[in-house]
Amino acid sequence: MLLSSIAASEWQSTLEEEKINAISDSLGIKKRFELPIILNTLKNAQLIDISKSGGVSVLGITTSGVLNHTSEIFNQSSNNYQKASLELTNYSSNKPVKENLLREYIGDTYKLDSKTNLKLFRQSEEIGIIDYEEFDEEKTYFNGNLFKRDEIEKTSKVLGSLKPDDSRKVSELDEILNKDGCVTYDTAVKILGEVLLVKLQSIAMYDFNEVSNNKHSRVFLTKPSSFAKYGNPFEEDKGIYSIFNLRIKNKYKQ
Repeated sequence: MLLSSIAASEWQSTLEEEKINAISDSLGIKKRFELPIILNTLKNAQLIDISKSGGVSVLGITTSGVLNHTSEIFNQSSNNYQKASLELTNYSSNKPVKENLLREYIGDTYKLDSKTNLKLFRQSEEIGIIDYEEFDEEKTYFNGNLFKRDEIEKTSKVLGSLKPDDSRKVSELDEILNKDGCVTYDTAVKILGEVLLVKLQSIAMYDFNEVSNNKHSRVFLTKPSSFAKYGNPFEEDKGIYSIFNLRIKNKYKQ
């Protein structure tokens, strides 16, 4: 967030220490303890230069490139525990998942011993980066921005009741959505079949988005995480069908 705030142009720009302090205050960054570490990290990554007076020179960083640079910094400096915390939120955003399955997946993928794995889950619960409900004497983790608390038990049971062939179809559709971002309603029906699609629609597994102009209308499917993974940009009380309309004046290609 700090790098994004100071990356104003494609060429080098310099901000005085007073301006940097003001930006850090607005972002809630502690000037004495956190700001020096962040600035030093960005300097070591050759993204900024710091003058003796405390001014900061941005070395040709654009706002569009900020995420790439910060992602590289994270990948180079983070450990498995930190990477696992991100995967914990990503994995539970796809669908609600039982604690034993999620802990096994995280532990095996990131080589965490049982004690460290348990610590990760407990800290994640306390911080609130994942949500959970407990039923059938076991916790089920999920992303609260995507799945409603009072629907979690129903969602878990519907997904758990899918036959192997239906699960394969869901995986096939998810693979396309992860790659392309959306599919037409007709394509979804072709892959899942109407019965399975209606069943998944009842638990808000997908969002149905109508794109229309004065001549045409078409419905596309997206995953809820496409728009609301870290917050709901449309409305706080997300309904089962979460349908929004994008009105396009110009013609779009069929």
